[in-house]
Amino acid sequence: DFDIAQEPRFVTRFVSFHNLHELRNMFGMVCDTYHSDKKELNLPEFQGHENIIVKKIPEQEEDDKEILERIENIHLKLVGKNEDNFLLITMDARNASTDIRIVKEDIKREISYSKSSVCADKMLEFYKAHPGKTQIAFCDCSTPKEGFNIYDELKGALLMFGIKSSEIAFIHEAKTENQRQKLFDKVNSGEIRILIGSTFKLGLGVNVQKKLIAIHHLDVPWRPADMIQREGRIIRQGNENKEVFIYRYIQEASFDAYSWQLLETKQKFIDELLANSISVRSVLDVSDIVLNYGEVKALAIGNMRLRERFEIYNELNRLRLLHNNDQQLRSRYERELLEIPKKMEELEQLINDYTFDYAIYCSSKREYSGEERNEIRNYIYDEVLNNVMMKEERSLLSYQGFELILPMNMTEPKPYIWAVATHKHKIEMSNSASGCLIRIDNYLDNLNKKKKELEFEITLLKEKESSIKVTLERQIDYEPMIAELKMKLEKIDKELNG
Repeated sequence: DFDIAQEPRFVTRFVSFHNLHELRNMFGMVCDTYHSDKKELNLPEFQGHENIIVKKIPEQEEDDKEILERIENIHLKLVGKNEDNFLLITMDARNASTDIRIVKEDIKREISYSKSSVCADKMLEFYKAHPGKTQIAFCDCSTPKEGFNIYDELKGALLMFGIKSSEIAFIHEAKTENQRQKLFDKVNSGEIRILIGSTFKLGLGVNVQKKLIAIHHLDVPWRPADMIQREGRIIRQGNENKEVFIYRYIQEASFDAYSWQLLETKQKFIDELLANSISVRSVLDVSDIVLNYGEVKALAIGNMRLRERFEIYNELNRLRLLHNNDQQLRSRYERELLEIPKKMEELEQLINDYTFDYAIYCSSKREYSGEERNEIRNYIYDEVLNNVMMKEERSLLSYQGFELILPMNMTEPKPYIWAVATHKHKIEMSNSASGCLIRIDNYLDNLNKKKKELEFEITLLKEKESSIKVTLERQIDYEPMIAELKMKLEKIDKELNG
């Protein structure tokens, strides 16, 4: 089994070199995808994510200035790649957006306003409003350890609110499968009300959904599959709650905005690929986590123009796609429009030939005795069997007004003969003598039916011709819109890199 959502790097690198529609077609040849319905699976209702914005504190503002200085030093090549680089800055910025104390261990004081404290407030609200219900908090970038970590920080805030220590658990406390199962049982029974863990330990295969009312994302996972696994703990069969809630804690003017945007881009592509509704022909590698100079600088100074750039960039790509598709479709339709008259002319000629041939058949048709039919079918069958790469066509006999002819150089896997009157009709032969003659009789009996099928094809061609003309008249000029967005994008890029 191959879970495409589990391997975004494989997918995005592969499609950099292939047409996405071809990739989806190839994928569909070896794999079936099924998109279930929530009602069908009896899943709890989920009205959408609620984003909780966390404001910056003075220590984070100071860290932003340091990041700006690091960025400029790298940009001006004042430091070597081994000393500092955009990858290190990206990772530090991501951690700092969760809590500045993850990257600034020298900050000893308690911070009254942080993701942990805001999350604790929200958890307390649910704790009181929904007795017996449970909650999960996810955090990957700061797991339990000596010194500062988000787990102990969040638990400490909850204890200060009066929640019992026995009602709070870390997934990391369960070291064995037996311990994990006992922990899950306590969560499902409501004995443990709050469970805190990482995607790796609390994601795939964890069944704690029975009383789960809310999930809290303190940081952003890199892969869409990780987010699916997180939220799959609550949007799951067996949850006794009719409605559930998911909260995302986002620090303003930070790396969080980029992370959520990147995750959404990845997931949208994967969803479209699996649903066979791909809206693009190619895609760049969206799995990279390292930002460039302008992007890191914009995030560090809280530049909202970066978000505007994302929106313009996405709209520009959408219009380019529509324009390219429109041009390709127009070219194909114009070619088809030129070909339709010739096809109709050929069909009309065939209809005339079939009309004459059916008339010949009706006027020439006679009943053969059993002995005559036996002689005819054996003769045809023997001649077809012996017809090995003949250098020229050879007439066999006249039958029901048609000349039955053996073809030359017959290389097709199934043997056939020609029945010739006005038109040259190809009739495949059977593996038995009686079957050969039956096929000839059936073909000739259905000549009038085949004529009507050809008439229907002409009707379809006329409808297609009319439809194509209407489509070609509805042309949208995308080029002015594309040019305007390109100018806006260039302007923003100059600002970001200036």
